[in-house]
Amino acid sequence: MTVIYDYSKLRGLIKEYFGTMKYFANYLGISETSLNLRLQNKLPFKQDEIYKSLIGFKKNGEDLDKIFFCNQLLGKIKAIFMMT
Repeated sequence: MTVIYDYSKLRGLIKEYFGTMKYFANYLGISETSLNLRLQNKLPFKQDEIYKSLIGFKKNGEDLDKIFFCNQLLGKIKAIFMMT
């Protein structure tokens, strides 16, 4: 089963801290195309990219799940439990 991650929080942080995808991609040491493929769930983020992102966003590991590991299935499960 392929997990689809929701990177909306990550996209917001990129805009807030770096302004553009291009500057964030440069910061990570990857191309803008590679970043877009990651944000579209076509390529996974590497551990060093996740680590460097947290440093760039001035975030600690507690925010990791909200930024990189939020997925659509988890959101649906939470919504179901909140309804009951």
